[in-house]
Amino acid sequence: MEHLKQLSRNTVSDEVQAQLQLLDTSQCYISVILIGILLQYGALDFQREQLLSSVFCPDAPVPGQGEPEAMRLVASLLVLSSLLGFQNQSETLNAQARAAGRQPDCVEPFLGGIIILIALVRFVRLLQAANQSGATLAAEEAILEDEDL
Repeated sequence: MEHLKQLSRNTVSDEVQAQLQLLDTSQCYISVILIGILLQYGALDFQREQLLSSVFCPDAPVPGQGEPEAMRLVASLLVLSSLLGFQNQSETLNAQARAAGRQPDCVEPFLGGIIILIALVRFVRLLQAANQSGATLAAEEAILEDEDL
């Protein structure tokens, strides 16, 4: 497949090469989104392990308390970065359409903006939850230190 890509780039017009580049970039963004989904899946799996550990081994220390939150934050950032990339593509295509005298697609960038806004709100909520759980964890550690004294 890679050989075909290289061969096609050497024998096609600049316009087709630009379209191929757009498709390659889109595939890259989708790959990043898939990595984000896998991180989300991993965070859920980690939480499942924590829950089962707390039920069946209540006296054992809970491993990696903040790890699911960190995984979700990274996943959210990955998805958000890809969404911003897609939005940039959409705006670029609209600018090219305007320059060519064609009617640009106004709906796609608008919908993309709404999706980005939702992703930003979700990221901020995850960040707030991580900060609250971090503060709670720090308070619990301080209480444990006081008990040791």
